[in-house]
Amino acid sequence: QGPKSSDISSREKRLRKTIEPTDANLKTLMYARGDDKEPLQESVDLLKGMICEFIRSMIQDALKIAPRDNHVNLSHIKYALRKDRPKAFVAEKRYTHYKELEKERRKATKFTF
Repeated sequence: QGPKSSDISSREKRLRKTIEPTDANLKTLMYARGDDKEPLQESVDLLKGMICEFIRSMIQDALKIAPRDNHVNLSHIKYALRKDRPKAFVAEKRYTHYKELEKERRKATKFTF
């Protein structure tokens, strides 16, 4: 069966280190989506909080089915998003795009002599 709720709590505590998006990245994202070039700091903070809460929630859901070694992978994220097909589709699309960019970046940085 799945891990006990007390196990999940201790696992979550070990995953408290989060990578927060930078204000500069969020401002650029907001501007790209139609906001002012310099959005209010309160708006940036609100968006940052929403993003972090969404990621935390998604990771907590994924941890409920992840093996006991605390490694969450793409299949766990897909499972956590299973009820929200649009988000699952976008997540898969972004991940695939990210992998393609990484592959191209590696090709571009290889030096041939």
